[in-house]
This record gives sequence, C-alpha cells and structure tokens, in this order.
Amino acid sequence: MKVKPRYIVNILGLAGLYIIAAKLGLLLAFSVNQITVVGPPTGLVLAALVLYGYDLWPGVLLGAFLANLLTNEPSGVALGIAIGSTLEAVTGAVLLRRIVHFKPALDEVRSVLGLTVLAALLSTMVSASIGTVSLVIGGLLSWGAQPIAWLLWWIGDMASVLLLAPFLFVWHSGWRQVGRKDSAEFAALLIGTMVVAVIIFFGHLNPLGNNPQLQYLIFPFIIWGAFRFKQLGVTAVSIITTIIAVLGTVGGGGPFAGFGTTQQQLVTLLHMIVISVSGMFMAVAVAQREFYEHGLILQAKELRVARDKILLELNSKAEH
Repeated sequence: MKVKPRYIVNILGLAGLYIIAAKLGLLLAFSVNQITVVGPPTGLVLAALVLYGYDLWPGVLLGAFLANLLTNEPSGVALGIAIGSTLEAVTGAVLLRRIVHFKPALDEVRSVLGLTVLAALLSTMVSASIGTVSLVIGGLLSWGAQPIAWLLWWIGDMASVLLLAPFLFVWHSGWRQVGRKDSAEFAALLIGTMVVAVIIFFGHLNPLGNNPQLQYLIFPFIIWGAFRFKQLGVTAVSIITTIIAVLGTVGGGGPFAGFGTTQQQLVTLLHMIVISVSGMFMAVAVAQREFYEHGLILQAKELRVARDKILLELNSKAEH
C-alpha cells in the first residue's frame, strides 16, 4: 500500500502540534513533569482524530513520544506514556463516532453527553493508567504516590477534553456563524469575560480579595454566550476563563489560592469543568428551543396557507 505524501505531512503536522501543546502544558506541571494542570494535547488530538479520521494516530504516538523524550526522560517511559496517549485518543474518537454518532457542532444532547461521559470520563482513564504505571516502572514515581498522580493526570486530561476539544470542534467550521451585525456584541462578550476573569483569578487586582464566591461572576457570561451565540459563545467564554484561571491560580491569586498547590489546581479544574459542561448543555437547550420554535412557525404558515386555500375554494363554490 502506497503512502501518500499528504498523509505523511498530516502525521508530522499533528506530531508537531502535539509537541507545542505539550510544552505549553508542561509549563504548568505538578511535581512530576509529565503530570500537568491541563493536558492541552489531549483535547487537541481527540478533535483531530474525530474531525480528520483515526488514521492520524501515528501523529499522536510520534508527538507524544518526542514531547516526553524532550523532557529528558528515559525512552522506555516516554514510549509508555506515548502509547497511553495514543490509545486514549483513539478510544475516545471511536466511542464518540460509533456509539453516539458524534456531531462536532455539539448541537445535540447526545453529542455533549457523549463527549462528557465517553471521552472525558472514560477514555482519559487509559492514558492516566498507562502513563502513571510507566512512571512507576521507570523509577520516576513511587507506588504510594501513584493513586494521587493517577487522579491528577485523569482530571488534567478530562479538563482538556471538556475545555479545549469543544472549542476546537465548534470553531472548526462554525466561526462564520457570528455575523457582522453581531460582531460588536461578541467582542463585548469576550472582552467582558477577560476583564472579569482577570479580576477574579488575579486577586491582587480585586478590592474584595480572594473571595470564593467571586467565581460565580463568570456564569452571567456563560448564560450570555449560550443564549446569544450558543456553543460558539460558551466555548469561547470557557476557554478564555480557563486560561486566566489556571495562570492566576498557579501564580497564587484568585479564590482557590489558599488551598495548597495540588488542591488549588484540582479545585480550579473542577470549577472550570462544571462551568464548561453547564454552558454546553445550556447552549443545546437554547438551540433546540429555537429549532422547535422555527418548526412551529413554519407549521403555522403552512396551516394559514392551507386555510386560505380552503376558504378560497369554498368561496368559489358558493359563487357558483
């Protein structure tokens, strides 16, 4: 079987993107370099395999292997982590496409539910399990620390699937849905989100201090995004808030800064996951309401046309 040059380019391109995303994620690593606050490559490669096909999996394997190798870890450990990352991405993509017939637009409940349960909760266990065991076998992690490392790894990958992947799915083909007449409002939504998120998660800018209740100030922007721009708005607000929240929390600011490194980062991630998932389901509800409302309007028009036609026929018969 002849391998097409374009396929090779796609594989190398995905591997390159994986390495860049991994490097960005490792800047926010926990005590073990391979365990990050959010694993950006996880959402990236899941979106790539769902949108462009399973046959890109060698790009995941190559990118994950090189990314971990570049952290000066043993090749065996890097290979084990790469195998786990590849199986995670393939498993998630297969589950989404085969079981729920996943739609990247995320305009159906089953697509959002499938992404949440099958890809985020289940497939991420594969990478967390194989990855942490590889670290233990390689002598970089003790068996006693493996359970908490597994939990951190799992939640980090889950966050990437529920925060980055939806953004990539929705914006891949839906970015044109924001028309010129709505562009000013959409810009206001994004700028407002950035300003409020910075105030919340960089506590020294907030006169109210690191009050945990301030985190809920993001929800009005999620609601605004869902009702006015559906998944485009929700995913944009979620990704902006996540980036600012993680940077602020790791820097010691925001409502979760008082817990200690591991706890504060876990709480931040769980908070952002709740915001993202809530927003996605809200956007689906809005989209379905508008769909059924549009259907009712069309039916009403058809009924009026049918009524007018019947009345016209009755009047015509009466005249004769």
